[in-house]
Amino acid sequence: SINIQLNPELKEKVMNGDIYVFECPYCHAKHYIQYPFLYHDMDHKFMIQQGGYESLFENYQNYIGKDKKPEADFLNLLGDYKQLGCPSYTDFKSKVVMLENGLDYRIGTMFEYTAIARFNYYMEEKKDDSLKAIDAFFDKNENSELIVVLELQPKDENAEHKYVTTPFDKETYDHLNESYGSELDNVFTYFFDMDAAVKYMASFENDNLQKAKANEI
Repeated sequence: SINIQLNPELKEKVMNGDIYVFECPYCHAKHYIQYPFLYHDMDHKFMIQQGGYESLFENYQNYIGKDKKPEADFLNLLGDYKQLGCPSYTDFKSKVVMLENGLDYRIGTMFEYTAIARFNYYMEEKKDDSLKAIDAFFDKNENSELIVVLELQPKDENAEHKYVTTPFDKETYDHLNESYGSELDNVFTYFFDMDAAVKYMASFENDNLQKAKANEI
């Protein structure tokens, strides 16, 4: 467990990956060993379990009973605290940036997906298949301004991936929040990665379509 208020010196190590670097006390060789941990920010009132996804979910299922579906009320046990799990380190860092800056991590994840989709649509319109966006995450630039970083895969899969940044578009974020935010608190969202965002948005659109058809009858 890492509490950045009790151990503020660990925050930079967590965010730059040094937390995973271990040095042998004898030969001083350094090794990168990734392990799961709980990241706790008391000031911004959130906790993130990084890694250990399978055991964490299994423990939760044991808590509520294997035959029961996860309930959103479970999150209310923490009051104002946000608690979530991130299986990947990149997703973890992005969620930290979102929550530190007062963003809803679920809408933020939809924003990341939208950024990927927009870039790939732009490239398709240009009939340019040299690059494809495969991931997106939040970060801050040297002026501490919010940015979104796109990871681009070249057509040659053996070539190095490229990274481009774009300023955070608050207007797009607000539009996503207005379009999809109304039902978010009614679903269990402990694990909300890009796949979960896509499924939620598709399900939301399908529900609205069914409601519209019902009103036409």
